Amino acid sequence: MALLTELADDLAFGIQTQSTRAAQAQEVRRLRNEVKRVARSRLAAVLHDGVDQTMQALNLGFKQARALAERREAR
Repeated sequence: MALLTELADDLAFGIQTQSTRAAQAQEVRRLRNEVKRVARSRLAAVLHDGVDQTMQALNLGFKQARALAERREAR
């Protein structure tokens, strides 16, 4: 009887350990996905704010240069 009780306790411990490990692995996956989501969001914001503004400034500069060249050609 004592041996069966010890075996049952060992099995219960093993099941609990596996359950805890599975929960930890799931939490690690969730945290990893959250970190990726935040990093992508930050990168998108940087690209949108930085690159978009630079492209708009370049576009405006090209338009001004074109307008200046057209005025000089019209003379």
